Amino acid sequence: MIFNTTLKTFGVALGSTLLVLMNFSCNNDEFFELKAPPVTEWRTVADLELAISYPYLNTFVNSEKSIGLMTHFIHDLMSDMVRRIADNGGWQSADVYLRETEKNVSNVQSKYQPGYQTISACNFILEYLATDPFPNATEFDKANNINRIKGEALFLRGFAYYYLAQLFCPPYDPAGTNEAKVLVLRTEFANNLASALNTTRGTTEEVYQQVRSDFQEAKALLPKEWKKGMAEAYKYGRATKHVAAFYLAKTMLHMGDHTAALAELNSILDDPEKPRTLAADPRTLFTNGAQGEPFNIPEVIFYGFYSDALRTTKRHFINIYYFTNKTFPDPGDFRPWWLLSLGNDKMQEANIMVNGVLTPEWKADKRSQLWYLWKGAYKDLPNKKDPDYMVNSNIAIYVGNDDPVLMVNKYYQVPAPLYQNIPFIRSAEAYILRAAIKTEAGDNAGAAKDLDVVRERAWDTSISGPYVSLGSATFEDVDIEWIKELAFEGDRVSFLQMFRKPIGPAERNVAPILPPYEGMNWPIPVEQIDFE
Repeated sequence: MIFNTTLKTFGVALGSTLLVLMNFSCNNDEFFELKAPPVTEWRTVADLELAISYPYLNTFVNSEKSIGLMTHFIHDLMSDMVRRIADNGGWQSADVYLRETEKNVSNVQSKYQPGYQTISACNFILEYLATDPFPNATEFDKANNINRIKGEALFLRGFAYYYLAQLFCPPYDPAGTNEAKVLVLRTEFANNLASALNTTRGTTEEVYQQVRSDFQEAKALLPKEWKKGMAEAYKYGRATKHVAAFYLAKTMLHMGDHTAALAELNSILDDPEKPRTLAADPRTLFTNGAQGEPFNIPEVIFYGFYSDALRTTKRHFINIYYFTNKTFPDPGDFRPWWLLSLGNDKMQEANIMVNGVLTPEWKADKRSQLWYLWKGAYKDLPNKKDPDYMVNSNIAIYVGNDDPVLMVNKYYQVPAPLYQNIPFIRSAEAYILRAAIKTEAGDNAGAAKDLDVVRERAWDTSISGPYVSLGSATFEDVDIEWIKELAFEGDRVSFLQMFRKPIGPAERNVAPILPPYEGMNWPIPVEQIDFE
């Protein structure tokens, strides 16, 4: 992320340079020979933290540029688990909800440029490090700072391409050729006119192979955690070996290599040096407002840096959650800007709510405390902040007066003026993915053991008595736990695609979308096509 005012100034300067290059707003090579160019050299190993700050900022902090979180939200809208409870015309939410992927939806296409800004910044860093700029660096610095930052740049480049592919490439087909050419594949920094104008597109296969390579190399270079001698900034919300392994596992699942994916998840969940024990109470994952120490709950593998000590400006940048989360980004405020809730069919499948009534099983589940039940909606009421009813004329179009709505309420749990660190990867998700792999391999007992870890943590013994093991689990059991544990947090569409499962219609009057998931990817921006 971006850590202080100095880094912010540097990030803006580098970002502006990269943005110009990404827009190709030049007509000769003189542009690349400025008499007073921005700072593009780091004189000490410590200065490298300035280099890596920009792609973190561009990739995670600003909600509109956070390609990962925005892809999750776009896929929420397109998924099989949602109920539409309103529209937002400015966001073109109806087009996304209805999966009208032939349309040029600005809030989807606007993820394209930030993704390539991150890629360009990472290419610059990687090429700079390839020149061996610090020949006199200590062995410790070479291993723990220089190579670590190289690993972070590789991870962030792979991360950007991973999500660009999720949005714009046809979904990877393990049984297909994956020959569609959609994304420009850049592994070098555009430092002259010829390279800036080169818009050669890679095939979907080539893009995924590049992502796989970047994550593999990043994993080899990244440490498992901060240690003395590394930059203090690395303590806070940064990529580690486990983060790279997790995204490598997801990439391999999309590519159909379950064996490789299982090995990566095992490297995380079975690591004796860095245990990823689940928190005793899932609510503690979403109530972290500490402003003095890193977010150090072992379950959290990767998180958005919003409240830790190095952030000099405290605010929530990930405001997209106001479309799906009950509490507004400012916990002291209240604005009914909601678009989505959990779908009635999924609640019934998961035995959460049946015929408008929450089940005893769900009430006894600790995760139920991370959701909010509305009794219905009204166009207008004297109390605009009614605790039982949603009061909004737009919502009342879709939700009746006596029409229960279950809405996630994970985020912004800390009281104002504190701010919350937001988990991005948790080991609970890794257990669920590993269980799904085992069900596909016929290891139903092994899948049950992984689900038991997640289920037992959510089991309230004061209500239900001792936990009872599943014994055996099917993919349907895994799917139910995914909904209970990860809905409106993980990427639902990606999860189903990784395991080649149908993407159901939810409340849309359409047929399920089956592999190879035709029509689930969006067109690249018109400006890019016009330029080419």
